[in-house]
Amino acid sequence: MDILMSFCNVNVPGYPALAVVDTNTFECRIPQLPQLDTPRSLSITGLAACEQHIYAAVQEPATGVSRLLVLDRIQLRLRNYYLFRLGRSVHSLLFTEGRLYAVSTGTDEVLEMEMRGWEVASESVFWRPEPDAPRQDRHHLNAICRWRGELLVACFGKKPSELWNSTRDGFVFSLTRNERIASGILHPHSLLVTSDSVAYCESGRMALRILGGSSVEQLPGYTRGLCHVGDQLFVGTSVGRLISKSTGLINNPSTRGIRTGRCTVCRVSAGDLKVEEVVDLTRYGQEIYDLLPLERSNQWRFVVNDQDDGRRQSIAIHELTTMVSPSESFILVDHEVLRPQLAGQYRAIPFLEREDRYWGPPADDKTALSELERLRQNGAKQIVFAWPAFWWLEYYPEFCSHLRSRFRCVVSNEHFIAFDLETAAVSSSEA
Repeated sequence: MDILMSFCNVNVPGYPALAVVDTNTFECRIPQLPQLDTPRSLSITGLAACEQHIYAAVQEPATGVSRLLVLDRIQLRLRNYYLFRLGRSVHSLLFTEGRLYAVSTGTDEVLEMEMRGWEVASESVFWRPEPDAPRQDRHHLNAICRWRGELLVACFGKKPSELWNSTRDGFVFSLTRNERIASGILHPHSLLVTSDSVAYCESGRMALRILGGSSVEQLPGYTRGLCHVGDQLFVGTSVGRLISKSTGLINNPSTRGIRTGRCTVCRVSAGDLKVEEVVDLTRYGQEIYDLLPLERSNQWRFVVNDQDDGRRQSIAIHELTTMVSPSESFILVDHEVLRPQLAGQYRAIPFLEREDRYWGPPADDKTALSELERLRQNGAKQIVFAWPAFWWLEYYPEFCSHLRSRFRCVVSNEHFIAFDLETAAVSSSEA
């Protein structure tokens, strides 16, 4: 059994919007998606499936414009790319009894969509918490499930200040009974029906909870994305913002502040909620939104052949050992493709770095330049870009110009581009 995983707020070239994780081996593969007319930054914030199709909610974070991506389940071919007429900032999908429900966060609504094959026959408002209120994000609806014949939604609740991070009274609401069934939740996400109850993520507390029952807390990031396979639960965690030392709470990834936490998928026993495995997915993304268990992905096309990729990594690591000394501190920009394999042998520093952990790509040129100077002052002798991060040298033009004008490029090939941080660049007049 595999898990289809969606990433949100993807604005880094080369980072995927979808990934497939094998629940037995935890091998991660990137499916080859059809070409879509998408902006530079996008989110896939909801996944659902029926026997024939996979549905994905695709939104532009900057505008809230949302589309429904309909893919053939067998070969992942594009069937429809539907622009929501009513929905805005759509988060979470549910396919049940022949209908597709979409949580329209931006309009404070649950939408009902009648499907005819891959086509959308109709789109209508099914439920609103305040029928007469403006169609805007007032309760931050974000998840939906069907339990014991009832439709349930998760909501942050109304925010007491400008930021959604200020909410403290999130709740789970039964649309069928028109009442709350759980309250006082700090950023609820990802409702999931278990054998006899409902599980949900309490994201701000880095926790997974069972409705009216047990919980597991202090998972390694902002919890969001939940599914079960057999007697095991799988929960996603994302890089959030600044854990409070006094409360232990982690802020929403969209909140300003220092990034903290890890992008992982955790396997948890459904019986005692014991964490059995934590798989780091930092090399693939920063924020997981949804998890969907599925079978029959064997006919999909994937971006990278794992055998060829493994061979390339082995060759690159051997080459890297000829470039640097085990006693030499150097910066390795590689999205954690190679660095974990060098642990204990070479002094490779991730970039960005916090407490010797990879902290994701810099927000802008200014951040990259500041980090470079900090690490250089702390003893880094080289900065080495591996091929998965070659795009940095175009994406951060000021940073690249600074490197090329100030420091000598000592390696430039298909695997690495490296700069000696102790040797000044040779100007054209001196050459």
